[in-house]
Amino acid sequence: PAPKPTMTAQKKPVPINKADEGQTVQQLARQALAQEVRNTYERNFAQNNIKGFKIVLGELTGYRPSRKEEGIAVVPYGVKEIGSGVFAKNKNLHCGVLPPTVEKVGPNAFLDCVNLEKVIFHEGLTHIETAAFQGCHLLEKVIFPKTLMHIGAFAFFDCRRAVFSVGSTVTHIGAAAFNNCGGVTVHAQHPVYVMHAGCLVDKVDHCLISAA
Repeated sequence: PAPKPTMTAQKKPVPINKADEGQTVQQLARQALAQEVRNTYERNFAQNNIKGFKIVLGELTGYRPSRKEEGIAVVPYGVKEIGSGVFAKNKNLHCGVLPPTVEKVGPNAFLDCVNLEKVIFHEGLTHIETAAFQGCHLLEKVIFPKTLMHIGAFAFFDCRRAVFSVGSTVTHIGAAAFNNCGGVTVHAQHPVYVMHAGCLVDKVDHCLISAA
């Protein structure tokens, strides 16, 4: 007689932990959002939608918008550095959007943009140089990316409405970086900086960085 076929045991599906499932969904959502941002910038770049921006070897060196584009500056994807004084004293600028490719905001980049209300950073930014946003009186809450390491002297001096939260990745803050601003908080486990009586203090070198 022919041998009877053997039955192979089917493996039971491994149950997915709800917490793991939720985390995976959050990760996918973040990845999708990041991809959407990249696609938007890439489409704009492909359509040559960079009128008014002068870019040299990845550095934004000039900005002359048309009347229709005044008010908001969406820096093209691919720019790595915002050059010195590019947007300085621009009274028509209300919002600046920097792409994820920007690693550095140069000295005086947005100096005395007195009507600038909002600036959007992305992960990848590491340096904000001297007086980059000094005198931006209407600038409000600023969210620093986790990649930020360096904040230059006077970087946000006299940003009267802005509130800042300094993360543990920031390793350098220059003198008077947050003087006369709306408020500053520092990561509780920060190895160098601490808030004391409303002032930002370097607890390693025992010196005052910024006063309220």
